[in-house]
This record gives sequence, C-alpha cells and structure tokens, in this order.
Amino acid sequence: MSNIEFNDPRAISANRIHSWLADGLFVAPELQQGVEPLVREIVMGVVRRKNQLDYFVDELTSKRPNNRLLSFLYVGLYQIFFTGGVPDHAAVHETVNAASRLHKKERGFINAVLRKAIRQRRELDYSLQSGPLPIRLAHPRALLSGWKGAYGEDKIEDLCNWNLSAPSAVIRLNLLAVTAEAWLAELESLGLDAERFEEGNDQLWFAPKGFSIAELPGFSEGWFYVQDPSTLHAPALLDAKPGEQVLDACASPGGKTCLLAEAMRGKGKLVAMDLHDDRLKTLRQNVERMNCDFVTVEQGDAGRIGSMQKLADRHGLFDAVLLDVPCSNTGVLRRRPEAKWRFSRKQVKRLNLVQSSILDSTGPLLKPGGRLVYSTCSIEAEENSEMIAMFLEKHPEFELVKEEALLPGDGGADGAYAALLIRRDN
Repeated sequence: MSNIEFNDPRAISANRIHSWLADGLFVAPELQQGVEPLVREIVMGVVRRKNQLDYFVDELTSKRPNNRLLSFLYVGLYQIFFTGGVPDHAAVHETVNAASRLHKKERGFINAVLRKAIRQRRELDYSLQSGPLPIRLAHPRALLSGWKGAYGEDKIEDLCNWNLSAPSAVIRLNLLAVTAEAWLAELESLGLDAERFEEGNDQLWFAPKGFSIAELPGFSEGWFYVQDPSTLHAPALLDAKPGEQVLDACASPGGKTCLLAEAMRGKGKLVAMDLHDDRLKTLRQNVERMNCDFVTVEQGDAGRIGSMQKLADRHGLFDAVLLDVPCSNTGVLRRRPEAKWRFSRKQVKRLNLVQSSILDSTGPLLKPGGRLVYSTCSIEAEENSEMIAMFLEKHPEFELVKEEALLPGDGGADGAYAALLIRRDN
C-alpha cells in the first residue's frame, strides 16, 4: 500500500500511518510543507492517541486486524472520537471511500466497525475516561511511572494534556537581519498578521495560520527560523561572543547554530558538526538560508575521542562548546509523539552511553576557563542532572555553574534541559 499514490486526504493519512506502523520513524518532517491540514491533523492525532485507538479497536473487533486495515480504522475512529468538525456519517463514508483500493470485504469490515463505534460511543467514551491511567492519558506506562515519582499524579495529567495538544509554529526573527516592524509590514501587505509569543518580545511570534512557512516574507532571505522557545535556552546559556572560537558539536538541524552565529555577529570561528550525511545536508541548507556564511560545517562523531582529537588538530581548542545531545525527546512529545511509544528505561540507558561518550570526548577540546553547555529536549533526570553529576564526578576539572530545566508547558514552550560547565584546569 505504501507504494500507491493517493489523492484523497484520508487515504494519504492511512498510507502514512501504515508506513509509521511498519518503521516507527519520526512522522512530522514529511507533514510540514505542502500537506493538507486534515492530513496533518489526522496523522499526528492518531500517533498521539495510538493506545486509545487500540483500546477502541480491541473493544469493537473480535480479532486484531492487520496493519493495512488498522490504518483506516485509526483514521475513522480518530475523526469520530477526537475531531469536532467532522460529522459521524462523513467520517464513516469518506474513510470507507478512501479505502477504495482495498477488497470489498475489507471495506465492509471498516464500515461495520466504524458504525458500531458510533452506536457504542457513549459506552466507549465512559470506559476510556474511567480506564487505567496510561489509556486515559494516552501515554505508555513506562513513561508515567517515572513521571509519577518525579512530579506527582496531578502534574503528569498536565504534562500529558500538553503533549496531546497540537503545537503552533513559533517564528524566531533574526533581529540582525530584519526588525519586527519591517517583517510585520511585509505580512500586512499579504493580508496577514502575527501574534507575539509573549508580551514585549520582538523576537518570537506565532506563525500566521493557513500559510506555508516557506511562502512567508523573509523565509528565503533568512529573516527567521521556526524554533520552539525552549531551544533558545542552551545557546543563551553558552553566551557565545564575537571573536571567540565556538563548537556546536551536534548541530543539525541548525537552529541553535544560527543563534550562536547571530550572537557572534559573524566574528570569530563557529564550527558546526554532525555525523550523518542526511543531517549534514539539512544543517548546510539551514545555515545557508540564514546567511551564516562564516560557519564551518564539518562531519564528525562527537562521541569518539579520535574524531574530536582530529577536530582539535584542525582548529585548536575552543572557548565554548555546545552539546545538544541525542536524547529520548520526552520534552517535545507534542512535536514528536511517536517517541513516547518506543520509550523504555533500556532505551534511556543506551542513550546515556552515547551522552556520556560525547561529554568525555568533547571536554578536552575546551581551553582553560572555557564554557561547555550540555542540553537535551528530555525531562528524564537520568539524561539531565544525573548525567551531569556523573560527568563531574569523573572530571573534577569541570565545575557546574548553572542548570535550567523546563517542563513541557512551562511558559507555553516545550520541555528542555541545559547545564553550563566551566573548565577550571590548565
């Protein structure tokens, strides 16, 4: 089914959900540009609420359907239970029509299950709301058990509700390239306006609705970058200055790199590094679009001492290093909902090995008195404060200066962690 081209939004949605069930990969990037809003809503909504939809399927069928049928059932059930603007009859009719390439018997099965769901809606709604916490909050038990101990049951309801909400795109203006007034005037010429993310802040704006980001004024000119406000904390903590030598060691997709470049005002040396070819391609595209001409983009493995030694041989030691390390993404589950379904404590332990190796390999690249910021988009203590504590125990030449931890929803932003360390020795 994944090789068939569809024009119907529900068929497109089912096709993408079917692909996700097969590979479990990140679903959001392919939904960013040129995709009908209904497709984006259905696909992301289904991924966010997968265990709730599985609960409905188990209640409505005697045998678990295959993934091809399941994809269409998810599409129909999501519309029936979680979208307010689609009448029941339309949800059923349009979903069955979207399955036109399936066998007649399979379409009949989809029709019967969705109609049964409508008849039993009240009972299913009640059993969902009175069910076990993971089903009621649409999050896996492995996550909730850890969060309950760390934050308490009342707080985890807030966290889960935030994660189930659809995020708005936030635009960060490059105020070295354009003023807020000039950008707003360009929007007004197109009949658009933008709402401030927070009062008095000229840098952050909610993107206008119903308009492609790439078509907004200033996109090609590098006037702005789409960036959740939580991602601004780590670069601010590093406080890169003009004339310094700075390394962004895990740089793709480039949002933090561009922030560092703006802070340095094109003076000094900024090396942006990543490991994989596809990520390097994205990094180069974003750095180029944002006119960060003085940035040096290089391929390298921040977790290997040998790779970092070669980097130091080419560039010397650095005044400041930013480590935005791979993590479980539990602070950004609004935007990466698939991450919660593959979360496990074993996964965190595997990530800890990567995070620890990156810290160990990059620490020696700092000059005496140099600054290192370690950051994640996780809210798991094992990846954040506990990781820093272990690093400091092994490396007494480093001193913790400051930690910042944001929970999802704090200040209307996603979750993040950042720690500033100083290298004290010679």
